[in-house]
Amino acid sequence: MSSGKPPIPESRNAPDQIAPLGSYKGLLAQLALLYKFVNSFGVSAKKRGPLNAKDIVNAILPSLSHSSQDVRSASTKILLDVQRLSGAVKEESLASLPDKIKTGVLEKLKAQIIETD
Repeated sequence: MSSGKPPIPESRNAPDQIAPLGSYKGLLAQLALLYKFVNSFGVSAKKRGPLNAKDIVNAILPSLSHSSQDVRSASTKILLDVQRLSGAVKEESLASLPDKIKTGVLEKLKAQIIETD
C-alpha cells in the first residue's frame, strides 16, 4: 500500500557516523566562525564591545594548548589576527599557557605587523 508520500530517507547521521563526545570538530567549527567574525568585523582594543580583544583572547586561550594540531593552528591564526587588527594581545594575557607553547606564540606575535588606520 502506497500512501503517495515519498519514502523517508535514512538519516545522514547514522549512529556510526556521529562524532564521539571528545571530538574536536565542533570546536573547530566554532573557531572557524570566530575567525570569520574577527576578519569581517574587526576587533576593538577597548574593554567594551562585542568583539573586544581581551574577551577573544580569553575565549581561545584553552585552544592554544589543545591536543589537536588543527585546533592549535586555528586558534593561533585568530590570535595573530587579533594582534594584527588591534595590537592588544599582551604577554600577561598568555600567562596561563605552558611555557613551550607561550614561547612559540610570543615569537609569532612579535613578528606580526600591526595595522593602523
